[in-house]
Amino acid sequence: MELNVIVKHAIDNSVRGISGWISCEEEVVSCVRVYLSYNKKVLFDTGIDQQRDDVKALALHNTGFCGFLFDKTKCSLISGNIYEVTLELGDFIVSRNILWGEKKDIIRDFQRFEIPRDDNSVQQLSLDEIRKKFNANDILLLKVLLIRLRRGKRGKSAKKVFFGSDYEYCQSDYEFIINYWDRYKSELVKVINPRFIVSFIDTISDFSSDLGEKNAAVAVSNILAQERFAQSWKCVYDFTEKSSPVLTRQLHYWGGMHTNRMIKDDAYDIFLTRNFEMLKPYPLLSFFFSHLLKEMYNSDSSILNFNCKYSSFFSDRVKDYI
Repeated sequence: MELNVIVKHAIDNSVRGISGWISCEEEVVSCVRVYLSYNKKVLFDTGIDQQRDDVKALALHNTGFCGFLFDKTKCSLISGNIYEVTLELGDFIVSRNILWGEKKDIIRDFQRFEIPRDDNSVQQLSLDEIRKKFNANDILLLKVLLIRLRRGKRGKSAKKVFFGSDYEYCQSDYEFIINYWDRYKSELVKVINPRFIVSFIDTISDFSSDLGEKNAAVAVSNILAQERFAQSWKCVYDFTEKSSPVLTRQLHYWGGMHTNRMIKDDAYDIFLTRNFEMLKPYPLLSFFFSHLLKEMYNSDSSILNFNCKYSSFFSDRVKDYI
């Protein structure tokens, strides 16, 4: 079936389950099929069988009978799992990944979850055994794998030489994490904050077999490490703004180096161009870098935000990359 009209649609994460709508000509409504998949396996399929008065009120559909629903109970949806929803209508096919559940609950559970340092039993478990032992959804599974990879690399020492405990699932854990991030990154960054994203980046530098990728991961991680060191000023000093900020000239700080000229300086152009050029062969790291830039730009406490606050020139340059 070839369609001669633009098909409008939406796929939603709702308290009832995973729902959505599709706006098309009435005579082809019965041809719409919607599929719910998990790990590339179709679990359920349905058609248009829901009234959506909200869509009708927005004049996006004439009658509002354009919706579908995968009920959370009937479909046994698990909070913190990522599902794929596919809409099909003739030659119109669109898919979207959906992280199902209350965002605040998923974030809370991920951040609070820890494994005691003296509990090494987790190193011996398969993925299925991890899910069973911790009742782990997809997001918590990532946290468990992150923890045991970190222990495998530097669980016993991080001074001068990393020393950890090798374990049977080390390589498969790393491959699972990278493949999962690569496939679902847009959903994962909704619930995993920069602190833990940097931990995943460090995992790439620890376990990648590609030297170029390892070095690129270290470069991205170092940006956030330097941010943390710079923030140490807050532990010692209370800053007050100068009555006349120095924005038109540079100030020396040490080693013959000078501050940026805030009113106009190509420093951020050079910094960002160099980094994105280096990261181009590594799409996942490039995604991480771009996402972290956006987070820093939008955070009032970040060093990047501080620079952009006093320089519209810097701000405009950064926005070109995010």
